[in-house]
Amino acid sequence: MDYRALPIPRVPFDKVVSIEMLEAVGKEYLETYFSCIHRLLKKDGIAVFQCITMPEGRYEAYAKGEDFIRKYIFPGGHLPSITQLVDNITKGSEGTLVVERIENIGGHYAKTLRSWKEKFMVNFESRIRPALMIEHPEMGDREVEVFAKKWEYYFCYCEAGFATKTLGDVIITVGREGAMELMEGIPL
Repeated sequence: MDYRALPIPRVPFDKVVSIEMLEAVGKEYLETYFSCIHRLLKKDGIAVFQCITMPEGRYEAYAKGEDFIRKYIFPGGHLPSITQLVDNITKGSEGTLVVERIENIGGHYAKTLRSWKEKFMVNFESRIRPALMIEHPEMGDREVEVFAKKWEYYFCYCEAGFATKTLGDVIITVGREGAMELMEGIPL
């Protein structure tokens, strides 16, 4: 189901967690996405978003261009900057979702991409190639090799991006006024 078509629940949600969804939403729909979260959350609700991001200094050029990932791996994908996310959270929620915390976990994601690449390479001939040939019998050996090289490049490209902070991976925690659960553990 399209997130934009979700009905307003009879009983709003206490919490919403969104993991790597925002990259697929697109720049033009970020405010709409956060507006949907706004409608789904109860008055003292909490939401957590995990999203791959583009650094502020590179965002404008990135947003106007096309790169390898958007052309070959995730067509239509878009990596927002942290400012884009925070601005759209504020607009989409009519100012009712307050940013509690932003944590950049990109350094950890470099190791994740390295592990994914290693597993992809180890399993390509025994598992991935056969599954690919079943699902796409029209693919010849050359197309399968191109597929493998694109994904190997993608994993290396992203590993380097996260290791050098050319890419970010953030967890943003937001809460409404009255979200007292976010205050737990803070001595008052």
